[in-house]
Amino acid sequence: MRALLRFAPTPLILLMAPLLLQGCWFLAAGAVAGSGAFAYYNGWVARDYNTSVSSAYEASLQACSSLGVKVTKKEKELASASITGKDGDSDVWITVKQIDQKTVKIEVKAGIIGDKQAAENIHAAITRHL
Repeated sequence: MRALLRFAPTPLILLMAPLLLQGCWFLAAGAVAGSGAFAYYNGWVARDYNTSVSSAYEASLQACSSLGVKVTKKEKELASASITGKDGDSDVWITVKQIDQKTVKIEVKAGIIGDKQAAENIHAAITRHL
């Protein structure tokens, strides 16, 4: 009986492991984003850019214009900015956050659930305008 009790927590630990390791996904996403690739989480597509918040914000507005995304709300602060828009019936969100003096993170979500390809297309347009 004692031997059974000693190993009883093992299935519980195995079942809990994915929950306990959930934060590792964000670390992995950050590592990928730092390498210039896209990180995808909760419908958002994120990428780091070597530019300022002001330049990233302006490039994001130009990208929206060139893609036909109607901007419905825009905000810019010293270390961050956000843009909300409509692409047909789909909502579009773009956030810009300063990481350090030379780097910003731009996150894009297209549609309620998150259309990965549409978000990557917006990132491509932003890159063209930087």
